[in-house]
Amino acid sequence: MAARPYRVLSPVHADRLYEPGEEIALEAAAARQLIEAGAIEDPDNPGTGPAPEPAGIFERALDALRTAPATEVREFLSRIADDPEIRDKAEEAFDPGSVSGTSLHAAALDAVRGLDPDDKSLWTQSGAPKVEAVEAVLGRDIDAAQRDAAWAIVEAERKEDE
Repeated sequence: MAARPYRVLSPVHADRLYEPGEEIALEAAAARQLIEAGAIEDPDNPGTGPAPEPAGIFERALDALRTAPATEVREFLSRIADDPEIRDKAEEAFDPGSVSGTSLHAAALDAVRGLDPDDKSLWTQSGAPKVEAVEAVLGRDIDAAQRDAAWAIVEAERKEDE
C-alpha cells in the first residue's frame, strides 16, 4: 500500500523530527498507530484521533499573564509552585536525562531500532518487539501503544529499505 500524507499534531520523530502542522507521509499501518497515540491526524477525517491540546493555549496564557496585574501574576505563580503535578512535570521537563514527551518517542524509536532481530526473546510471536524489551533499553516503563507507535515507524522504514 502506498504512503499518504497525514497532519502532525504533536512532534513525531521518524526519518527526521516532524513538528505540529507539518505533513508526514506514512503507510496506513504506521499511521493507525500514530493516530491512536494522538500524534497525527488524517486530513480526510479530521478529529479521528484523540483531541490535541489547542495549539495556542500556552501563547494565550502568556498573553493573559503579560496583561494581568502583578498581584494576580504573583498569586498564579504561587499556585503553580504549590501544585505537585505541575512541579513534577516541570522537573521532568528541565531534567536533561528524562525520557518524556517527544524525547520518549524518539528514545523508543532508537530502542526498537537497536533490538537484535535475531534474539527471539525480544520479539512477540507476531514479530513486534516486546514491551519489556523496549523498556529494558529505555530504563523506563512504556505502554503497548507507545511501543506500537515506534514499531509502526520502524516497520515502515524497513519496508522502504527493501
